[in-house]
Amino acid sequence: CDIKIYPKYGNASNYLVFEAKGYKAYGQGLDLAVIEPIANPARANAGSYQDLSRYAQEDVDVARKEVLKNDVGERVFVFGYPENGGEIFTEGYNIGYEYYQGARYLNTSALVRRGNSGGLAIDSYGNFLGIPTFVRGNIGMILDIDFVMNQIL
Repeated sequence: CDIKIYPKYGNASNYLVFEAKGYKAYGQGLDLAVIEPIANPARANAGSYQDLSRYAQEDVDVARKEVLKNDVGERVFVFGYPENGGEIFTEGYNIGYEYYQGARYLNTSALVRRGNSGGLAIDSYGNFLGIPTFVRGNIGMILDIDFVMNQIL
């Protein structure tokens, strides 16, 4: 598929186009695509990688998610590349938070397997929750992105 970026939102005739490479996942009420834009200068209205950085939001604005006090029980979606190959998409629930070895983790019932480390965990609104890191028993441990952001900002 194509990705179109509109430098002046609302002006449908002024856009930049990129080709897309990526992975799409479906779940109960979730339709999410993780895509990589590919610049192809041979295309009409072709965008460049410099255009992406010019019109994209700052990473910190996209990644930041304020943890809600009542988000325990909310759905969690985990994406990754487990050791047996291929992509994996699992879903479960936020079953709480805990501090472990000096870092804050979201505990989830979503299946997290070896090799999911460094993947992506989001909620049903598309908010970035954190990074799947390890499994303890049947509990997936997701490094809380708010904790990480507060450490580096």
